[in-house]
Amino acid sequence: MEARRGPPWYAFAYRLLGAHGTFWLLLVAIVAMLWTWHGALVRIVDMDPEERTVADAASAHDFHRWFQLQGVRIALDDALLGAEAGAAPWFEPATILVDERDPAAAFWEKTQAASRAHATLVSLEPAQAALGSAAGLVSRLAERETVKAIERAYVTVKKGRETRSFQEVLPRPQSAILLLGDGAPVGSSVPALVGNGTRPAGDPPRPPDGGGGPAPGGDETEAYERDLVAWRDVVLARVSLASPRGLLDDAPPSLLERLEKAPGVRLASRALRVDRKPNDLELYAFGASALAFVFLAAGLYGVWGWQKELAGPET
Repeated sequence: MEARRGPPWYAFAYRLLGAHGTFWLLLVAIVAMLWTWHGALVRIVDMDPEERTVADAASAHDFHRWFQLQGVRIALDDALLGAEAGAAPWFEPATILVDERDPAAAFWEKTQAASRAHATLVSLEPAQAALGSAAGLVSRLAERETVKAIERAYVTVKKGRETRSFQEVLPRPQSAILLLGDGAPVGSSVPALVGNGTRPAGDPPRPPDGGGGPAPGGDETEAYERDLVAWRDVVLARVSLASPRGLLDDAPPSLLERLEKAPGVRLASRALRVDRKPNDLELYAFGASALAFVFLAAGLYGVWGWQKELAGPET
């Protein structure tokens, strides 16, 4: 008499868990694969971060998600856009990365360079004075040029705030994306510096050389100069050239709507989660669940075939 053959070897899970246990474990494996397949695919596709422009990354629709972008990082808040001290917040602070080719990036990059140069020249004044009058004259001329550049930008920002229109200083659609960190906008913790309480809150500063109105008095000139230096420090704290690296993700729609409403910046629908990278754990979890699925499914099929064989040919 022929010995009764048991289920195939690859149906060991069925022999251990039974029909119900195998079925539920199969469902767990399917859910795990559905949960981790995207992260696993990103990890396979993106072995290293891909260098792209902000505009290209903002409109990307391929499987690549790990990017290193080059642009101008701007921590948008009321102080950077010319708010007076003590003024009620106008919009929710957020950090954006602007494409290098955008006119707004050029505006802020030049303003940041002028602010950095001015701060350096001011710090070198004692040394220049010790070198003599010629060196001091050259330093003062260079400092005057940087002040003019900062002042032009400051006046542009103040006019934009008065009219609630920042077309000259904010990026165009699809040329900037939101920077996210740990699930929240990457904002600036630097306190507001603009304004010192010497003027009424609604009275914007005027340039000391007139600026379209009567020449201000000495106190107003000093107040204007202090505000200009304070805004220079704000620019240095909030604007920089950056090459952030991270994972591309969908930006929070509610935050995009609020930023478009005020201060009027329209961003791409994508956001970069800074310092995030593809998760190896998702790849391992997907591989393990896929392997379990194959064995479980093959085992169930083998048991079904074995039982069919035991039942004999159909009559």
